Amino acid sequence: MLLLLPLVGCRPDDEHAKISYRPAPSTRRLPSAMGVDICVDVIDLRDDQESLGYIGPDKILPKYRINHIIRKAFEKELKTRGFNICGNPHRIEVEIHKCYVEFQDVKMTEPQDNDLAVLDVLGILTPTMPQAKVDAEVKFNVRVYSRKNELIYAKEICGEAKDSLGSMGNRCAGKLLTAALFQGMQILFHDPMLLQSLTESEKKPSRFQQSPPQRALR
Repeated sequence: MLLLLPLVGCRPDDEHAKISYRPAPSTRRLPSAMGVDICVDVIDLRDDQESLGYIGPDKILPKYRINHIIRKAFEKELKTRGFNICGNPHRIEVEIHKCYVEFQDVKMTEPQDNDLAVLDVLGILTPTMPQAKVDAEVKFNVRVYSRKNELIYAKEICGEAKDSLGSMGNRCAGKLLTAALFQGMQILFHDPMLLQSLTESEKKPSRFQQSPPQRALR
């Protein structure tokens, strides 16, 4: 019955891949963020800004534009931590370099008799169930500028998510990219140098801080 889980969770019937973001439940407001105004600018620098990858010859298309999705992710995270979002010169600039999902090692798995009965009840009976190894990756550069337009923080972020037995579909692609985005955001916002650049620059001049690139642990 394990082969049913990817099919039910990632049915390939959605027209678009839906990527969303929600801050971790453990996220708390920061006293130092009170009264700090920040704006977020996001630039999509990918060669193909429409596609998230391919399923066979067909493009995987997002439900919403990726720069809009990532800007909303940053705003949600910042608001949850107590920052104010407005058109302030103190800003975060994000450059998107990758948001991609890849399906590999496609296999056509024949369901067993018991599985066929369950699929029939669910109304999703099919003669074969396409499955694949799925890799998703979101990569972006982050820079923080002070009110005086001074670069005070920079970092390259890479979030990854994998599924060794995923169904080939837009829903599965959206779930994996959502997981990759979440991982990348958690790496970024757990960097104390980022939070320091966002809060202390409002009070006094800060020296430029650059963190080494970080990737999700495999």
